[in-house]
Amino acid sequence: LRILAYDAAPRHWLRLGVLGALAVWFSQPALFILAGIALALAVAVARRRIPLRWPAVVACILWLVSGVPSIWVTLHSLAPRERLYMRSFWSDGFWPLPPRSLADLAWPFENLYGIFRDPLGMPVTAFGLGIFILGVIVLARRRPVALAALVAPLGIIYVASALRIYPFDTTVEGFNKIAAANGRVLLFLVPGLILVLVEGVMALVVSPLAWVRRFGYASAALLVGAPLYYATAALPYSPQDLRPVFRAMEQGRRDGDALYVAYGARQAFEWYRDRIPFPDSAITLGGCHRPAWREYMREVDAFRGRGRLWVMVSHPAAIHGLREMVLLEEYLDRIAPKLGRWGSKDAFVLLYDMSRVAPPPGPPAGWHPGPRRLAFADTITIGWSCMGVFPGPGVPGTVVSP
Repeated sequence: LRILAYDAAPRHWLRLGVLGALAVWFSQPALFILAGIALALAVAVARRRIPLRWPAVVACILWLVSGVPSIWVTLHSLAPRERLYMRSFWSDGFWPLPPRSLADLAWPFENLYGIFRDPLGMPVTAFGLGIFILGVIVLARRRPVALAALVAPLGIIYVASALRIYPFDTTVEGFNKIAAANGRVLLFLVPGLILVLVEGVMALVVSPLAWVRRFGYASAALLVGAPLYYATAALPYSPQDLRPVFRAMEQGRRDGDALYVAYGARQAFEWYRDRIPFPDSAITLGGCHRPAWREYMREVDAFRGRGRLWVMVSHPAAIHGLREMVLLEEYLDRIAPKLGRWGSKDAFVLLYDMSRVAPPPGPPAGWHPGPRRLAFADTITIGWSCMGVFPGPGVPGTVVSP
């Protein structure tokens, strides 16, 4: 911003050019930030705020010469199957052009609204967006070059999403107190957005009208206070805290007990294997069956009549509105006495007495009907997304039991 505001010395532009050319190999967002600086440079030259000199041109050429190969390497670093999965996972983050419905027309505005909710973390989203628009208007009049540098990356992200090379996906419904959800890939935009927001607030605070100044102070308190409240209300943070799970298994396990590890907990299971007091022969690693969720019930049915069963759950998922592990727990509650539950909503262990549970009447296929077909879901692609390492439904080896 300082280089764009003044007639910078050649060494400053050359330093920025070299650092930018290196940064694109370590950070994808650096590409969008540098493109924003280049557009701001064009605005500054067009408005005759600074002269176009050879060091600035050299800096832009360095970014281009280094940035284009980095994009090519990134796009070709995935195997075809991985690329298919990434496209499927981030499908909502690509701007649907040409628009074919009202939802497609609303897509850019909905995601602009969502970026203030996630990743910026503003529960008073509409108000924050309004102050941001005020900041854009103020900067456009007073410091258009700075505005271009701060806001241009946001516009470039829209272009990248339309080209389906980078997702623009935000959270509109609900509010995540702990961390950004799909908007995590847009976190690099937050500093620039905050600077524009502050400009909007300060335009109110320095107003000659007393009532506008009071509104400005109230706005500042709301914009800072609401996120701060939501951040502190969730303290202490304990996402997927497995310590209560380990304590419960260490204190309550008996000889002959079996452990079923739900697929979402498999990575944690592998990492903390030495803290889980079960021999390999007593452990069954559950498979991932998105969205064929009845397969989970078939898996635990194998433990009917076999004694006590521990069910270890972590990172539970909700697929198309179906909370998989909630369904599994409710099913086990219906068929077997529950002896205990330890942990929290996102990392817990269940204990059931399966010794007197009779086998299901008839073949498993009749007892648990096949999954309903979801026209909008690619079963294999979604199945392959199970924590990124497990095969999809119908693939041999989905359930591993030593």
